[in-house]
Amino acid sequence: AASDVYKRQAIQFEKEAKLKGMMKRSMMYPMVLGVVALVILIVMLTYVIPNYMEMFEGYDFDMPALTLAIMHMGDFVKNHAILLVAIIVAIVIGIKSWKKTESGQEFFGTRAIKIPVFKNLNIKTYSSVFARTLSTLMQAGIPMIDAVDSVANTCLLYTSDAADD
Repeated sequence: AASDVYKRQAIQFEKEAKLKGMMKRSMMYPMVLGVVALVILIVMLTYVIPNYMEMFEGYDFDMPALTLAIMHMGDFVKNHAILLVAIIVAIVIGIKSWKKTESGQEFFGTRAIKIPVFKNLNIKTYSSVFARTLSTLMQAGIPMIDAVDSVANTCLLYTSDAADD
């Protein structure tokens, strides 16, 4: 009986690892696209637009407000690059630290379920973890009340681990 529980637990851990791997792989494409878009934006603001603006400096007309705003953004990015990188790093570290707190887990867990693209995937993932863990505990002979409490704690740990990835 104990060996059956261990086998079932091993299968459950394998399925969870496979599921986490699939979720990580599915998130790589949007993350890479975001990074590439950010790099393109920075290159446009710091090199491309200023080169075009030099062509118009000799002409006697007023630039549109949007064009001037974009030029100033490019100047700001050029002149304060180190500050901007430090701010971004601080924000990322702050968010990662906050994710480890109970309020951060609640905030990001709620958002993960509400984001339309990931809503169904997250609900199915957490439901399958819940069902498999409850099934394993019930087959091990643990009473239903204790099993549900344990599963709830396991799901909290699982969602906080998923939020860290």
